[in-house]
Amino acid sequence: LKRIDRKIQNAIIALAGLDLSAWVTSTQHPEVSHAVIGDTLQLHIRLSNPSELFIETTGFAVNQAGVVQIPAESGAKQIGAGSVQEWTVDEWQVTAPPTVPHWSRENLTQPMYETRPDGEQRPLPPAPFQVSVPIVIEGQRIELTAVVQTRITHPEYGLVQYPLTVVPAICLRFPRDAGIVPQGKSAYSVPVNLRSSCKDRTVADVKLQLPPGWTCEPARKSIEFEREGDEATVVFQVQIPAAVSNQPYALTAIAESQGEQFQAGFTTVVARDLGRVNIYKPATHKVQVVDVELLGTPRVAYLAGSGDDVAESLAPLGVTPTMLSSADLAGADLSVYDVILVGCRAYAVRQDIRAHNARLLEYVKHGGVLIIQYQTPEFDHNFGPYPYQMGRFPEEVSEEDATVQLLQPDHPLLTTPNKITADDFQGWFEQRGSKFWTTWDDRYTPLLETHDAGQAPQQGGMLVARYGSGVYVYSAYAWYRQLPHGVPGAYRLFANLLSVPATMRTSDVQTREH
Repeated sequence: LKRIDRKIQNAIIALAGLDLSAWVTSTQHPEVSHAVIGDTLQLHIRLSNPSELFIETTGFAVNQAGVVQIPAESGAKQIGAGSVQEWTVDEWQVTAPPTVPHWSRENLTQPMYETRPDGEQRPLPPAPFQVSVPIVIEGQRIELTAVVQTRITHPEYGLVQYPLTVVPAICLRFPRDAGIVPQGKSAYSVPVNLRSSCKDRTVADVKLQLPPGWTCEPARKSIEFEREGDEATVVFQVQIPAAVSNQPYALTAIAESQGEQFQAGFTTVVARDLGRVNIYKPATHKVQVVDVELLGTPRVAYLAGSGDDVAESLAPLGVTPTMLSSADLAGADLSVYDVILVGCRAYAVRQDIRAHNARLLEYVKHGGVLIIQYQTPEFDHNFGPYPYQMGRFPEEVSEEDATVQLLQPDHPLLTTPNKITADDFQGWFEQRGSKFWTTWDDRYTPLLETHDAGQAPQQGGMLVARYGSGVYVYSAYAWYRQLPHGVPGAYRLFANLLSVPATMRTSDVQTREH
């Protein structure tokens, strides 16, 4: 009966053309994007009656996350035909808690999203602020409702509206979810990013919650923010005790401001026609001591592709790659680098890499090491030193726990300096790899084999070839997923790839060469 009554009310509202809207502004700030608890805003309510009917109303009420308030500005009004009634609450205080989705996935180890029972039937959380106006029209009692909106000027779309949401006063996050420390080292540097959602000046103290026996400098850092949207980064130097096991340890960032603690950050996801939602993530970082070694101190350059975090993830190995520009690729002396890494999908998104591929092969021919991460079919034009085929629909191995077989267990890339075993493929995330080669010249040596259930064995995911005095590697394994998440075995195998320049000087990299 309630549903039927609501449908009848909606029909009357539509026939009369009644329109209720509500939005917020600030006397001190040009726009209001979000609100935090304690904000004082101006609330505007507008009821338009374009019909020829006379309307009576007893006023309005505001629902803040389930708590109904009747401001003093509310009051009985009579709205004539073709008239508009407006109310303004000059000092409307936000008391609702942060607007958090009823579903969450804290990290990639969690296979499915968790949902709270109160939201299982909804895709998004309900709007936290609603205005209701009861009216009498032609003797019929009806209640109009409207979501309280923000009004923001978009550079492309002009004025846009989104439901007003509440966010934490201070948001914080780690740039990376995880990291490693090579065994034998005790120092670990970890940055924490902070952002203020407060509209005025505020101060926050940030610290790390550490495992027992761990210490860091600074122990606590005070940050001043002048306005909403201000950001800051604090770098903590963590000292790890000698007697720690090879397991992940959690570091938690905590900010304190105005008597409150904050331990999460959020990302705002916006679609013009679908609205806006804030996705929250705990400010937690995992670090693990790993038995990994890198031979020498290779000079590494990086040709970025479509976007990955591999270059930044090499810092624990003591490697800071030089990011090569188009001009560098076209004319710089590449021989100063021991290794050049090519990022994911680089041949698809960078015409300059395709155009100057001959320079990269010349670099290998004269002693360089070129490591190509996974590429898409745009790469399927024999950009390597010898022929290969990827195919229009390259194979990928999506089961992250698929068995990996070492085809050449004594190959230097699988032994030096880290002896690779099946254990190094434990704990991988989301997939083994993507865009495997299907056929290749026998001067390439495949090193690994893996496959999904029901899939033919795939050997085209890690191939190495001698070319002139250098080494060419194609690796479709998902380094861009594993390294940023601190997978120990991925670091050990990638360290072997970066050690190839030293390996070449100490032993022969076994490849088929004719």
